Amino acid sequence: MQSAHDAGIATTTVTAFPTVLFAGDASVLVEIKAVAADYPLRGRLKTATEANGAQSNARAPDPGNLYLDARALAALETRVGSEVEIGNAKLRIAGILTEDPEGAGSFLTLAPRALLRDVDVAQLGLLGPASRAFHRVLLAGDTRAVEAWADAVRPQLQGQRLTLARDAEQQLAEVGRQTRAFFGLSALAVLWLAALAIALTARRYTEARREVVAQLRCFGLSRRRILLQMGATLGLFGLPAILAGIALGYGLQAVIALGVGSILVETLPQPGPQAAALGALVGVLAYLSFTFPALSRLAATPPSSLLRQGEDKMGAREWLAYPAALGVLTLAVWLLTGEGQLGLIALAGMSALALALGGVMWVLLKLLRKRVPGRSFVLRQALRQFASRPGTTLLSSVSLALALAAVLLLGVVAGDLVRQWRLGLSTDTPNRFLLNIQPEQVEPLRQQFAQLGIVDPQFFPFAVGRLVAINGQPASAARYPDPRAARFLDGNLNLSWSDALPEANRLTSGQWWSAGDEVSIAENWATIFNLGVGDRITISIGDRQIEARVANVRSVDWDSFRVNFFLLYKPATVAGLESTWVTSVRTGAEQARQLGPLLRAYPNVTLIDVDALLTRILGIVDAVIRSLSAIFWCALAAAACVLVAALAVSAGARRFESALWRSLGASRKTLQRTQWIELGSVGAMGGGFGGLAALATGWALAERVFQIDYAPPWWLALAGAALGAGLSLLAGWLVLRGVTSAPPADALRAGAA
Repeated sequence: MQSAHDAGIATTTVTAFPTVLFAGDASVLVEIKAVAADYPLRGRLKTATEANGAQSNARAPDPGNLYLDARALAALETRVGSEVEIGNAKLRIAGILTEDPEGAGSFLTLAPRALLRDVDVAQLGLLGPASRAFHRVLLAGDTRAVEAWADAVRPQLQGQRLTLARDAEQQLAEVGRQTRAFFGLSALAVLWLAALAIALTARRYTEARREVVAQLRCFGLSRRRILLQMGATLGLFGLPAILAGIALGYGLQAVIALGVGSILVETLPQPGPQAAALGALVGVLAYLSFTFPALSRLAATPPSSLLRQGEDKMGAREWLAYPAALGVLTLAVWLLTGEGQLGLIALAGMSALALALGGVMWVLLKLLRKRVPGRSFVLRQALRQFASRPGTTLLSSVSLALALAAVLLLGVVAGDLVRQWRLGLSTDTPNRFLLNIQPEQVEPLRQQFAQLGIVDPQFFPFAVGRLVAINGQPASAARYPDPRAARFLDGNLNLSWSDALPEANRLTSGQWWSAGDEVSIAENWATIFNLGVGDRITISIGDRQIEARVANVRSVDWDSFRVNFFLLYKPATVAGLESTWVTSVRTGAEQARQLGPLLRAYPNVTLIDVDALLTRILGIVDAVIRSLSAIFWCALAAAACVLVAALAVSAGARRFESALWRSLGASRKTLQRTQWIELGSVGAMGGGFGGLAALATGWALAERVFQIDYAPPWWLALAGAALGAGLSLLAGWLVLRGVTSAPPADALRAGAA
């Protein structure tokens, strides 16, 4: 710090550690930040006197006072001006902490914060030898002076970490990149489906105007002029849709903000005009890209087409125009999100899934065309129509399948997986962790636990160190391809020592302790650094370096919620090392209530309520799932648009077919039933396959990620089929409700024309 002062750089210190606050019978786990009087060097502290009240600028709290997070205030059921017990002291709540410049980059947090003065830490009695606390020195000054000082100091660091503003910005940039990547992927899914609906609608529009364009060509209008006129007409249709899409985007932002509001420290900023401009740009690009092939084909209609009947088939150039338009749209999302690789992977993945679903459905259609079961005319005719339009059927069904798979996966399967994982925790799974236990407190705590009915909890010594060498060579992240290696080398390693192999651990190679300095390593940690039995690692702990031979490799059940370590040393290897102790216990409701008064006698001990943390984490998961579901409901709406557009394209042919059947004696009611069965079959097939895809994805996640015995909700396939059928019938009612009502003579004349 002196060298920083000499360079004209201002400094201040921060000490952070977890502890428990008490107010009467209530308690809450918080993150303490002990700061100096000149905190903060940059930015402003803001406090309020009541929740959601007016904020005011503040300085560091006076000695004997603290600022408390609103969540902690609510948990303690207290208010500003009251006192809370913290360690051996009582401090007054001087305000509600609403803004902390050092924590501005962290908008998600599990533990509420408490800000107090560094001069109060000593009287709290919370930090003893080997207690776990994080000490930071904050610096502020001219950018060039700070960077020059950092370059000079960095080679002298021994276990400390130096982070400049640009480094923190890079970390935030990575979080932002991942967030943009996901929303870019969601935008791609919605855009591709919406673009498909645009293409189908443009095709129907241009098919209906082929005769008019052929007449205009006879009168001498050029292809270019026709293209401009028709394009301007379509543009008038597209402008309101783009404006409605921008309004929908603002509404979706509000829905997402509402969904994640419970897990955000700060309020989500409202999107500005730039967001609307970008949305309009993508909308225009999608609209132009997917209407131009149909418009170009319409403008090229020859005058001789007046003498021909029947549909003008698309040529190879028009077919190739649509993949090109899809590529342009993907490129647009790439430019907006900076995720070109994601776009290509998503395009390939969705194409593969669509081809797989389409292939299965195609086989089903082939079978139906060869043999239609049943004797009922309505059923046989419905299934024949279902199979006679393979293009429309496949397009509608695959779009529904993809969208419903995403919605059902997030809306049902994801939450079901998390709930089954939590329910799958055994009844003896620990639900309380106790940290920062001093060595002389271990036996008294063990005896008091026994009085509460908590039988023989396992206590472990706990220390932190840094990996500095492997097999005599300095440990460098550049030597290991696994990205996790850098995190382990840059941060602290939790380690312990024990004579016996702990529960939830199993040897996979090597033997338990023998002669010499030895260490046992976790299997996943060994994989990261390519270590095995016989290798040697060196750990730096304070001013002491400990080299030990890898005696064995352990498989660790991290989901057991027992105390586990990456590194477990032979006790003789680390003799004399200072440490705190840690344990995990399982408590019932009554035992949990009795722990609060018990721990008042041990103010330095930190109690972590695993149940509360799990509830908080699952709340975050639920909030995120709800927000993401809102996005994928947009994908489902886009799939419904595809269905409507596909039905609109076939409406003319359906009207002609209905007229033929009515002229042959079929009743309007019979044709309507035929149409409903056909539409219901299309939607049920797409929705059923979507439900099966969601179930298959959920099963894969259960096996590979959660590693639980998952009982898939098979009813989801039926629910998907029912939802798909309902959407298809609704689309049919909107588009085709007048098809069977047209007089046969009029329909036949229109069809002949």
